[in-house]
Amino acid sequence: MTRVLVFMILALTVGLIRAVEQGPPSRVTAFTSATQVVSPVASVTWVARYDSDGVRFLDLLVIWRGSPGWFIADGSGTSGGGSFGTFHQTIRYGDVGLELEFDSATRIARVQGQAVEVGNANVILVDEVGTPYGPKIAGTLRVEPSFPPESRVEAVLRRSLELVSFLRCEVPMPDPKWQPIIDRLCSQLVNR
Repeated sequence: MTRVLVFMILALTVGLIRAVEQGPPSRVTAFTSATQVVSPVASVTWVARYDSDGVRFLDLLVIWRGSPGWFIADGSGTSGGGSFGTFHQTIRYGDVGLELEFDSATRIARVQGQAVEVGNANVILVDEVGTPYGPKIAGTLRVEPSFPPESRVEAVLRRSLELVSFLRCEVPMPDPKWQPIIDRLCSQLVNR
């Protein structure tokens, strides 16, 4: 017991000495993220960072697109987390499992284990989710990264006509009872 306690104190001391030698971080950053349905064919996962000055920026947005209503399933949920500029999330919609990892320092994302060098882009378009052939990376692009304080990803999406088009809001839902919900979501993508 005494050896373990001495070892723990020694490890903590070494860690504190290294932290003091390195000095304070130049910029304190916190991350926030969410996954949500936004159209009849798409769900999005976004990661935003809060810099030490309180400004929030979109670091990464992934649009998961499949056939209409692919995300309606029993047993849906997400789990994930991250630290020091890395993020990972597992998303499940019934039998459809999605994996996302992101390192903001290297600007490399992993979608279903496939590396995507994001570079200057901050959006990854993923298509054919829930099909035997997908998901497939359909492309990347960049949108204005400032993120609204009220955490509304729709304000970010409507900055790009290409993104709004990718969301295919004109497609009807296979189950009519879901149509009013999807219509309300899509109405938030119209420029105001």
